[in-house]
Amino acid sequence: MSLPAEIHARGGATSGEILRSLAPSTEGHTVGAVFAGANDLLTGVPADDFAANLSDLLDHLAGRSERLLTFTLPPRTGAFRLRGRAERVREINESIRRVADKHGAVVADLSGIHGPLLVSGDGVHLTAYGEREVAARAAVALGVEVPSRERRPDVALVRRYLRTRARLLAAAPVRLVR
Repeated sequence: MSLPAEIHARGGATSGEILRSLAPSTEGHTVGAVFAGANDLLTGVPADDFAANLSDLLDHLAGRSERLLTFTLPPRTGAFRLRGRAERVREINESIRRVADKHGAVVADLSGIHGPLLVSGDGVHLTAYGEREVAARAAVALGVEVPSRERRPDVALVRRYLRTRARLLAAAPVRLVR
């Protein structure tokens, strides 16, 4: 499926950086979506500052889109948990829900998105299957038909691969590649 889109994503950008980089966009979009907050969390942006930036981002999209969509952060993302940031994830998610409600935006809940099938080895970025799951949750939040999830891999096969990979890495923890 291919739909016309404007994408203003930039790796590592906080909500404030996204807001400052927005150029005037065209009107007539069906959905204006904002997926932000992870970099704010990782760089220590206060929840109130994030909420103000998200509010401004949604304001920007409101006049250009029929509907607004935003996403919570996955609460069990590895890097956040390892760095003791579970409480900050909850704060950011509360801000997202509060600001979305104020703007009439729907929220795609990403709780439960974790594990090697959906999240890459860095514990932060999504795998292709994770991205499909996010798309399905966005569709549910918007009340549209959910994309097919038929091509999801066999979980037992993925687990077997991960166990084998872990054994190989444990046997040779340092590898030199030319």
